[in-house]
Amino acid sequence: MIIRPTRLPPEASPITVHDLSATVNEDATTVTAAAHVDPDGPYLRGHFPGDTVFPGVFLLELLDRAVSAVEPPGTRLVEVESARFTAPARGGDVVRLSVRVPHGLPEVPAVVDATFTGLDGIRLARVRARFSGEGPS
Repeated sequence: MIIRPTRLPPEASPITVHDLSATVNEDATTVTAAAHVDPDGPYLRGHFPGDTVFPGVFLLELLDRAVSAVEPPGTRLVEVESARFTAPARGGDVVRLSVRVPHGLPEVPAVVDATFTGLDGIRLARVRARFSGEGPS
């Protein structure tokens, strides 16, 4: 299954990115970021009442925002090749992202492997996604 999301302007995003940092190496940039799961946030009230779970699509939004922060304007998430969700992020948790972004965007579509963890180090998800400067086809 191919998911081709539409980019939200940061002010319209349902998440707030914290602790965004990048480490540049010879062949790639490693980006880390975090997002707090606010159980009282307007987007989470019905997901699920009394037992808030951070939606997987919010993880994709965090990934898109983190990669876009270190790449040229116009770089965007164009395809999710695979996503495996292994544990839920619940209200009050902090989700941490680590993704290695190969140099060369936007000229060449790049595949990135992202890992999402909770503060306790438990893996929440792994995502393989394709980014390009061309946008969705």
